Amino acid sequence: MNMDKNGKEIKTGHIVKIEGGFFKADNGTFLVKHAPGDPSWSGSDYSLRKCNKKGVESEAKYSTAFWPLMVTVNSREKYYAAKQHNKEHATIEIIGSVKVYELNLKERRGWNDYESKRIVTEKEYQELLACKHTEIEIVSESINDQKAELTVPVLAEEVAPPVEVVTPTVEPVEAEEAEEAEEVVSIEYKFKIGDKVKWVNSNGVNLGARTVIGLDVRSNRPTYYIDPIDTPWFSIREEELTLIITEEPTPSTEVVEAIAPTTTIQSTNLINEALAKRSKENMSFSDYKPGSATAEFNQEIAEVARAIEKAKTKVSEEAQAKLDRLLASHTSRYAAWTNKRNANGASHVSVMLAGPSNYNMSKHNKYLAKEGKLWAEYDEFKDIYNRINAIVAGDKIIKSNDANAIDKLKEKLANALEEHAGYKAFNAQARKDGTQPHMPYVMSNSNGRIKGIKDRIAHLERLAAQESKEIVVETESEESNGIRIVDNVEAHRLQIFFNGKPSAEIRTQLKKNGFRWAPSVSAWQSYRSDHATRAAKEIVSAI
Repeated sequence: MNMDKNGKEIKTGHIVKIEGGFFKADNGTFLVKHAPGDPSWSGSDYSLRKCNKKGVESEAKYSTAFWPLMVTVNSREKYYAAKQHNKEHATIEIIGSVKVYELNLKERRGWNDYESKRIVTEKEYQELLACKHTEIEIVSESINDQKAELTVPVLAEEVAPPVEVVTPTVEPVEAEEAEEAEEVVSIEYKFKIGDKVKWVNSNGVNLGARTVIGLDVRSNRPTYYIDPIDTPWFSIREEELTLIITEEPTPSTEVVEAIAPTTTIQSTNLINEALAKRSKENMSFSDYKPGSATAEFNQEIAEVARAIEKAKTKVSEEAQAKLDRLLASHTSRYAAWTNKRNANGASHVSVMLAGPSNYNMSKHNKYLAKEGKLWAEYDEFKDIYNRINAIVAGDKIIKSNDANAIDKLKEKLANALEEHAGYKAFNAQARKDGTQPHMPYVMSNSNGRIKGIKDRIAHLERLAAQESKEIVVETESEESNGIRIVDNVEAHRLQIFFNGKPSAEIRTQLKKNGFRWAPSVSAWQSYRSDHATRAAKEIVSAI
């Protein structure tokens, strides 16, 4: 569709008016930014941007549109209704035009030159003029479809918007110096010297607390020198740093309890302040602030506690207990890791402090090797937020050994039946209105879900009616005497009780068939199933 309602061809730079759209936002005045066939546009639709009647583009966040009108809604019914309405009622009409340029561009990117052709509006042309290292050749320009052929090579830097004329008394060198001074002043620094920051590098590794000791004024973006760091001449980008709000160290019991009242974690004395102080003195010229290591640790744990408390609002009581145990485990592991890393730093003096003369490189290499192992250990428990999300997602799974599994499945069945009834009602109404009903697979999938839930409820009800019993295996071997196989219905486990520790060969067979040693009951056990029962009988009878 390349004609408006009056039969005029729509081109880049036209101001168009759209009326009759299904949604209110679809109607209004738009500027055609790209048209099918433009050198820099591979789409088959027209790209539009909201504007006023004079062609001044809107700066609003959601001002881009397409012709034919695009429909993006979650509701299937509303999607088909909007598509049909727009097809029948939406119209587009050319009401004006803005100046457009057909350009040949030559851009310098790194060490290479790239050439391209573009058709742009006046606004885009001015933006290109402001770009450095871009050579522009105007092939043609037009207003209201009247073209004038031009072949004037223009350098973007030479045809920049008018600037104030410099008087002849000012030397060019002074102008360059003033320009450079303006660039330095224009950079805004988020942090100042002396700020405490947390450094998370570009790979997502948390490298802990640092101190800003300088600003890298040579860079064209805000970068900082921090301490301690193994390469003090390197500057760090602002995006990798986060300000640490330093407060007087407070017992972390109050912090955690204020966030998660159901969890009590005594973290006041978990961090060894003596090791933290010695490690800081061995790596930095600045003094150690008493209690700062504990305060930083408490802040990290408080963030995790907030995430866990938020997750508790979405899960059952069982999952809440798991989240509490996860917080306690993470707190103890993180504290132990922090103390081990501080101990490693306390036993090694940085070359920045000791100087290169007669420096003990052997001890330095041991320090680096230990540091690598510590960061590998950190990787094992750093994804605490992923583990929180896993518990939240796993809470939706109904396990067969759950005491309330049947009640949960019945509730799930009621929701599935209600959803299925909604599908049927929609299809019935769609047939009356002559609109598109649900696709056949929607109903078949819904029926399948309902059947699966009913079958599982029936299976669990049969299991619930059973009682725990001991399975007898007839064998003539004396070694198998005293070995018991118990079908434990309450625990939903099949258990094998041996007189002592079974041989390595038997343990291998048990593990291959899904049995694991459970010290709490002194038995090898697996989930109840026909396969587990058959495997247990075969293993015991073979002894």
